[in-house]
Amino acid sequence: MVTNSARARSIDAAIPYGSGQRIPYSGVYRVQHHEHRPSHLVTVVQGEFFPACRVCGLQVRFTAVHTADLVREDYDFSAIAGPQLVVR
Repeated sequence: MVTNSARARSIDAAIPYGSGQRIPYSGVYRVQHHEHRPSHLVTVVQGEFFPACRVCGLQVRFTAVHTADLVREDYDFSAIAGPQLVVR
């Protein structure tokens, strides 16, 4: 079980997602390719779709490592929070 303290949500890290499936949570996922490359980490965005690999195609799988909110969706960094600070 993987949790994100920012939203106190949990996801099952054992569930593999395949190419073409909608990404359930933004965050870091481990990519497992079909034989041609070792696993590695990627960051994906909720609501988009897991991509196919240009080498192993639809045989690639993604498993959640941890969720993460996009900075633009965080209250303290959104336009709702107030004026933006510009550092020069």
